[in-house]
Amino acid sequence: MKQLIVTPNEKADTIRWVKPEEVFIEADDRLRLINKRRLYTKEGVKEVIITTVYERFTIIT
Repeated sequence: MKQLIVTPNEKADTIRWVKPEEVFIEADDRLRLINKRRLYTKEGVKEVIITTVYERFTIIT
């Protein structure tokens, strides 16, 4: 597998939980998520893209 398709839970709070734009499987224990978020600044609302990498660590690694 190289990519996951994420579907939102219909009962989830759409303000607190936003479905990621993309989820990639980079290695056996690493995921890369791409999210779009709105930031409220003095200049107004800005849309940003946030990339988060999750990696599994164990006592062995």
